[in-house]
Amino acid sequence: CLVMISARTGAFLTDRACCIRTTDGGRSFQFVGWVVPPSDPYRAVMPSTVRGADGALVTAARRREAGTQRCWIDVYRSSDGGRTWALAGKVGDTGAGNGNPPALARLADGRLCCVYGERDTCRMLARYSADEGATWSEVLLLRDDFHRDVYGDADMGYPRLVLRDDGQLLAIYYWATHALPQQHIAATIWEP
Repeated sequence: CLVMISARTGAFLTDRACCIRTTDGGRSFQFVGWVVPPSDPYRAVMPSTVRGADGALVTAARRREAGTQRCWIDVYRSSDGGRTWALAGKVGDTGAGNGNPPALARLADGRLCCVYGERDTCRMLARYSADEGATWSEVLLLRDDFHRDVYGDADMGYPRLVLRDDGQLLAIYYWATHALPQQHIAATIWEP
């Protein structure tokens, strides 16, 4: 079993995504490879990974430039079981204040779908890629009625994404609205 995790290599914002493997049901793990090496100057965490028809791995990762508020999602590809990775493309910006992680799914027609929260505009967004993450479609707005409570501590985003048996996509994420100001789990279902 391959497992995609994040590991901190030093101080805050030095986290990097990597691939590990277990061959004994999780009793032990072996390091396979860094998605983004520790020498990369930008944070790369919370990977979401799918496998292609050709067996290659495609992962989307939350990125942040230390010392700034610049945050985005990049996509990487590995053709050797997670040992080495190459940048495939950029999904989009995720807003200031630490950004937001991605959720990635492969559709029945082979396209990728990536869902993420955008903090500056408080929206949940989706984009599609027909070329393994190199380029991405225009943004699809999933939701934009987020409401920060009076204390400003309601969080948003951190999605999970699955392709249902009926072909529809289901995105689940943190959310808060004027009617339900307490942070809660919400969902959007749509036809890709």
